[in-house]
Amino acid sequence: FAQFHHRDPGIVGLLTSDQIPARRRVFYGMISDGIHTNPAALRIAHRARPKGLVLVTDAIAGMGLAPGRHTLGQQVVEVDGLNTYIAGKRTPLGPLGHAAEGRARPPGCVCPAPGPGTKTLSGSVATMDSCVRHFQEATGCSVETALEAASLHPAQLLGMERRKGTLSYNSDADFLLLDDSLHVRATFIAG
Repeated sequence: FAQFHHRDPGIVGLLTSDQIPARRRVFYGMISDGIHTNPAALRIAHRARPKGLVLVTDAIAGMGLAPGRHTLGQQVVEVDGLNTYIAGKRTPLGPLGHAAEGRARPPGCVCPAPGPGTKTLSGSVATMDSCVRHFQEATGCSVETALEAASLHPAQLLGMERRKGTLSYNSDADFLLLDDSLHVRATFIAG
């Protein structure tokens, strides 16, 4: 988000505006992984316009991998809890090139030196169910409201609410079985 400014209120001004026509619906995404967005921002956004809130996870391809270094495409990342940090660049010789192979660094080498990596955030490995749990905890909303923000609202945004985000007659009937703590126990595709 751009920060609120008195000359250009940006998204904050839009979400709190009473000038939006009744037939128009504003949708907006919030990363609710406990890393990218402060809980206070989640609360403010939820209170301002709850029916347009779409929960987002910033999970990258490393989701589900054990902590440690992993190569994702051309990037080496360090998975640490729910965070992933840029650890180094992949070279034709593999992650960290000659250093990974134990060879001496040649003169003029531009390969990153082996080590703990950076603290440059690459993304998170938070699953959508963890985002739903964090959102509910941060906002104090009901389970139903949190689940709608992760399922029904995205379907409405995409104009797919008759097929997705619902268990109505003639819908695709894709759904999750969650335990009382909102952890996924089973996934069903097409009922």
